[in-house]
Amino acid sequence: MLEVVQVGSVDELFALLRSDTRWGDGLRQRWIFRGQADKRWRLKPGAWRDDFIKRYSNIINEYENRFRHIRAVHPKDSWRGLNWENEIKYYAHTCLEKTLIQEFYYYMDIAGVGRSLARDRFGELLKSQSDVKDFDYGWELEMVACQHAGLPTRLLDWTFNSLKALYFSIDVGKKEQSSLAIYALDASILFDKNHINEQIGLIQPLRFEHSYVRNQEGIFTVLRKIDHYYLQKGRFPDIESMINTDVNAIPLTMYKFEYNLGDGDKEKIVKMLLRAQISRPHLMPIPESCATQAQSNIILFGSDPDISGL
Repeated sequence: MLEVVQVGSVDELFALLRSDTRWGDGLRQRWIFRGQADKRWRLKPGAWRDDFIKRYSNIINEYENRFRHIRAVHPKDSWRGLNWENEIKYYAHTCLEKTLIQEFYYYMDIAGVGRSLARDRFGELLKSQSDVKDFDYGWELEMVACQHAGLPTRLLDWTFNSLKALYFSIDVGKKEQSSLAIYALDASILFDKNHINEQIGLIQPLRFEHSYVRNQEGIFTVLRKIDHYYLQKGRFPDIESMINTDVNAIPLTMYKFEYNLGDGDKEKIVKMLLRAQISRPHLMPIPESCATQAQSNIILFGSDPDISGL
């Protein structure tokens, strides 16, 4: 169940996010949080958003044509028969996602900063769609590094720290921002191994392998059985839809805190987060983050001499 809460001020927002009585004492915390820089945005992973589909539309169309040819040659070869046009579109989109992941790891290996994935696995996708059905369950950990490097995947970033979620709801590189939203999801039942949620899964990679995950106190959600959803509806879902419309899903509690930014609110939030030691260099500890933070501070605060002393 999703409950939307309208927040009236920055101070009220901080008070809500810092509430130990609401979110627990942090020792056995099971609430996870996500911030978004526009309250109108849905909880949909980057690889399923309209801008991603538009950017790679030519490639998706190419894959679709190849699968149409396969279906024409092998009309009874593992096609489900529910809606074969939606099936082709789903397989084509999934092939694109897999190919991007494969290319990412190939160049990670070339650069000497990561391992490679066998390209032979992808050649089979042009001949058969059989392993596309298992994409949700076989590629999740490979997606983590892609996600934090900026490659759109079907993972969605969350954090155990509500104020770190607030940081990600602020677009510090852009002056104009009218609203933000913080989602809080009670993931208790998702952590409970006695209850398997077939709609939403949690991905919690080892933190020593991923500095971003460690510093951001990160965790990821992934939606399950997406092929069934897409075959029926012809589109990818968002988490809100899965929680509110799937009658077979295990009940989940989620809050959405919406706030309309007024004059000076963004600057106030960033300063309060800086005082809490939450900034881009704290969350993404690389030199490029320091450069980005320095430029963002100048954009937001001008020549304010108090920035370094916060």
